[in-house]
Amino acid sequence: MKLHCSKWRSGCAWLHFIHSFNDNFILITKMDSFLSSMIKNVVVLVELFLAASAEKVKLSEMSRVMIEMELRKHGIIPDVVGDMESPNNLIKITYTIPNKNETRFVRFGNDLQPTDLSNCPTNIEWPGYLEDDYTLMMVDPDCPSRLNSSQREKIHWLIVNNPGQVLRKKDTLFDYIGPQPSQGTGYHRYVFLVYGQPRADMTFDETRLHNDLEDVRRNNFSCREFAKKYNFSKPVAVNFFYARTL
Repeated sequence: MKLHCSKWRSGCAWLHFIHSFNDNFILITKMDSFLSSMIKNVVVLVELFLAASAEKVKLSEMSRVMIEMELRKHGIIPDVVGDMESPNNLIKITYTIPNKNETRFVRFGNDLQPTDLSNCPTNIEWPGYLEDDYTLMMVDPDCPSRLNSSQREKIHWLIVNNPGQVLRKKDTLFDYIGPQPSQGTGYHRYVFLVYGQPRADMTFDETRLHNDLEDVRRNNFSCREFAKKYNFSKPVAVNFFYARTL
């Protein structure tokens, strides 16, 4: 009887050891998975920070003369901006791809995939004054194609009365619509312009447009005419990219 009890106690101790080992192993595995996930997230954040910092340095190196030369080279002067209206500064524009820890930067004429730009940029900055209001425009001067630009300029985004140097989306006249160039129409230029307003909290009489790219009221917009109508001076900052649908 004593022998059986001893064996029983020994067996219980062994089972207890096995269960304890399994529990600890599961706990360690979960902790390892959690730590690995944290490390990956930290690495992604560091990479995004370094990429954004490098982009900021790269953009800041462009002089006013270089900006004008590039705008002429790509035909943005005179297609969108007038001969005497070249901006002195660049807009820093960052897109974040939905459901991914990836970003896309607008790099003054780089190629971007339309599918990555379905949501509006997550960050837009430009040199300016905190006490002033600004208007941001995004247009496609190559609609329906660069060879047949009968709808130039198609307006994709229009924000007014934005205070300071960072886009806050305070007052959106035309909702954002990402680039959707028709297949076979080649590359389209997508141009961002920022104008300084003569005063804050201006009243604009345009009808507010929602996210419908086929709305004909988006066709034949003119940045220059809009600026002239509301007595804006020349644009203070610019940036652009190319996109096409394969």
